[in-house]
Amino acid sequence: MAKINIQILGQIDNPPQIKTSQDGKQFMSFSVVVKNHARTQSGEPFETQQWFYISSSLLNNNLINYLTKGTNVFINGHLSVRAYTNQKGEKALALNIWAYTIDITSSAPINPLYSPNPQQMQQPPQPQQPQQAYSPQPQPNQNFQPQDDPDLPF
Repeated sequence: MAKINIQILGQIDNPPQIKTSQDGKQFMSFSVVVKNHARTQSGEPFETQQWFYISSSLLNNNLINYLTKGTNVFINGHLSVRAYTNQKGEKALALNIWAYTIDITSSAPINPLYSPNPQQMQQPPQPQQPQQAYSPQPQPNQNFQPQDDPDLPF
């Protein structure tokens, strides 16, 4: 069976959960929503959402600690489609991706300066004085003298 490679850019909806496969290997599983914004022919804006269920064995680098709800991620992997019956009793399709790479493109909206206790809030860094930008300009060498070298072929 051929594998269909896919790349998506979306937002984590459910934080990852560690699961164990039938052969005893651990993997993480989470969902990502991809939102598309468009306009109707009459110019009215609308949004579509496509849900993907992500699985990956990328557990060795603490990546799971950074994959929180709202985090924007770029996923590269292969796609599979699974038929199932939803809660309403209707037949539906699930889009599953086995992720080879997961790149965080932006974190969830967390302010690192925020603390629930106002006494522990950090002050934002103070802006520094602007520095003169360095832009090197080529300077002609006034003392340059061409030399004839008999070993050069030109």
